[in-house]
Amino acid sequence: MKKYFRELSVTAALLLVLLAILVSYALWTVYANTLTPAALDQGPSMNTQPSPPGTLSPTAARALKPTAVRRSGKVRRRWTAR
Repeated sequence: MKKYFRELSVTAALLLVLLAILVSYALWTVYANTLTPAALDQGPSMNTQPSPPGTLSPTAARALKPTAVRRSGKVRRRWTAR
């Protein structure tokens, strides 16, 4: 009977350590995403004004800029998403 309680207490201790690690990681993630200077300097996450129909958003226009590709001394232009 004594051995059973010892195994139970060791198992409970390991589970508590694991739970403490998970909770601390969750709290650190919340802190890093909400209270750090990088998180506080961000603007709104939603674009409040959509682009007019038929035009690209500034982000989409930047992604579609042509990039110069150099192969064997030649420069070719191609359209790629970054």
